[in-house]
Amino acid sequence: MVVLIAMVMVMLVMVIMATPNALLISGISGGGGSLSYPFFKKGDHRMKFITPVIKPVSTTCNIRCKYCYHEWNRELSKSVMTEDILLSIMTGLAKLKQPHMRFIWHGGEPTLAGIKFYEKVVKIQNSVFSNEQSITNSIQTNGVNINESWVDFFRTNNFNVGVSLDGPDYIHDSQRTLINGKGTFQRVLDSINLLRSGNVPIGTVCVVTKTSLPHVKEIFKFFHKEGIFRMNFLPTGDFDYDGQLSDYSLTPEEWGNFLIEIFNVWMETDDPRVKIHILDSFLQGLIGGKPNACVCRKDCTNFIAIDNQGLVFFCGRFMGNEEFLMGDITKESIYDIIDGDKSSSISQEVSRVKPECIGCNWLSICNGGCPNHRYFPNKSISDSYYFCKSTKIILNHMDSVLSKHNIN
Repeated sequence: MVVLIAMVMVMLVMVIMATPNALLISGISGGGGSLSYPFFKKGDHRMKFITPVIKPVSTTCNIRCKYCYHEWNRELSKSVMTEDILLSIMTGLAKLKQPHMRFIWHGGEPTLAGIKFYEKVVKIQNSVFSNEQSITNSIQTNGVNINESWVDFFRTNNFNVGVSLDGPDYIHDSQRTLINGKGTFQRVLDSINLLRSGNVPIGTVCVVTKTSLPHVKEIFKFFHKEGIFRMNFLPTGDFDYDGQLSDYSLTPEEWGNFLIEIFNVWMETDDPRVKIHILDSFLQGLIGGKPNACVCRKDCTNFIAIDNQGLVFFCGRFMGNEEFLMGDITKESIYDIIDGDKSSSISQEVSRVKPECIGCNWLSICNGGCPNHRYFPNKSISDSYYFCKSTKIILNHMDSVLSKHNIN
């Protein structure tokens, strides 16, 4: 419990100082946070700070996860983003003149674009962004393709790396397999060790399914034993386009109780090296700060997803959904797309407070929840947040723990 008190004290100092570092508690993609920049009024480009999530091979992937939310549109395109589209993206984003730009490279599996693609990325970034603008690159990978060449590239170019790992082999290999059905656990763990030996900063994303539920403590202890201290847990709560919940998906109660168990074992371990993204974010909110998890943001439309063809969507979870298509870089500048009417209307809808949220003790922390988990099953982001009850379960528990120790 000493660690909890120390963490809260650090967070309190950050809140009081109101520095951007208060939004960087957890660090990197796949095990951490990112700078939180909200959209402001239409036309005010000086205040329009965004985080681009770029999918250079769209949803193409070299493994087959049983719970993948891209299953329905996995074969949209197998081509790699062209240099012309890449240049248009970078040039348009540089014109926004925001002081820091964080690029998140995602998929599908983004390493399928190849190292030469990312060498072009770095070269173009260095040519179009000014010396006054800082750049961070993060990549989220399944870890299967990682070798010494990738490690050298990531280290040389200061890439942060998030690796998908669902826990011990008996969980991971039951859910994340190669196309031939063979498990990927050992290859992923070897890749993590290779990255760490090369001093590349990493975090992990662990997708939580019904398979995970009997093994909560084992999952945490596995990561801790392996020396993986930056963790991000994501729930499966996926509906298909017919509104049917997937077999792997959790109920709100299951996800809330999973988080309680993770929080409790985290506190019992009392290791200051451990950072759990969603719980760090909730702690930040409970002491009066601004949560940094994207699912807690009042307006998360500062995250824009760009596919390999130059199509710009609100959030990668809506990739391929025409309802959330904001524009096409091959037909208009990304500068204009960000400031367009479609972007503005999505932003307004995402940030609108739902009637059922008014008066909730936790509204200032969850802000209505993730739009993706509002959109399904009824295909409307005006609907209730599927994991609303989960959020109340874990926040009530964490708040009681803080109160017991006179922290909040």
